[in-house]
Amino acid sequence: MNRRRLLQSGAALSVATCLSASTALATTTEDLELSLIDLHFSELPSEFHGIRIGYAADLHLSLNSNLGVSQEFIERALQTLSLAKIDLLLLGGDYGLLPDPPLMRLIGGQQLPDLKSGSGFDTFNTPNTIFQRVAEIVEGVEAKLGKIAVLGNHDRWDGPAACLTEFQARGITVLINEDFVLHRGNHRLKIIGVDDYLTGIPVLQVASRAAQEFTILLSHNPDFVSEQLELVTEPNWSLALCGHTHGGQIKFRGIGAPFYNVRDKRFAEGIARVDQRVIFTTRGVGVVGLPLRLNCRPEVTVITLLGSP
Repeated sequence: MNRRRLLQSGAALSVATCLSASTALATTTEDLELSLIDLHFSELPSEFHGIRIGYAADLHLSLNSNLGVSQEFIERALQTLSLAKIDLLLLGGDYGLLPDPPLMRLIGGQQLPDLKSGSGFDTFNTPNTIFQRVAEIVEGVEAKLGKIAVLGNHDRWDGPAACLTEFQARGITVLINEDFVLHRGNHRLKIIGVDDYLTGIPVLQVASRAAQEFTILLSHNPDFVSEQLELVTEPNWSLALCGHTHGGQIKFRGIGAPFYNVRDKRFAEGIARVDQRVIFTTRGVGVVGLPLRLNCRPEVTVITLLGSP
């Protein structure tokens, strides 16, 4: 590392250290939490009682160690779901994090050229390389009923075609306004995956819920879920899984997070209930902006679906 990069990295670290010390914050960037959630639904077909769903979002893999969490940490996070014996893996978007030149100047990383121009293109941190690495990690997760993903805003910005290519090559189904259905006898478990709310065109077909069917809505941004609840009298899903917010990523004790990056704060993190529907927003795994978390642990989640108690 040259002197300039050393000074830049040291400056960023000093800012974070002073912030942490002055406000009594705990650095939780790679302090992983496995959240175990049991959810009861009267409409859940008995054939799917007890199914274990692993859920993760906002991995934000960067191959620049100064920009985010390490690849080893993301591997550990997803392997935690394997060890939890999940049946189905759902992924909520934002899988990579390509360097942004102004940010990289701040924290001392390598500044990349304009990706659109193609001049001096960094073959190490390309969308294909990032999505390939993420797909290889996900491929190692044991989930006998399948692995389902949707796109987030970063995936749309960085290269949706690359994400689709690399994921599908390794048996990961990417849903863009589509559904994936598991059959057990005459009963169905349906996962509806919609496009990103900010950067794509999410479309959710309004249809009455079929008998003997349980539906999960997978949406990167919880504001799409909020909009659906406002527009549709009887949504045709029972459980919505979201990400995008990072749980705030930076939290102050007694105050909380100053910024969640969503309009509807009801769904900023954790579990919320609206009538008979449950919305869960994960704090995610990785980071964006500042390369750290404060008082906001990253998480992966195992959701066990149960019939009425």
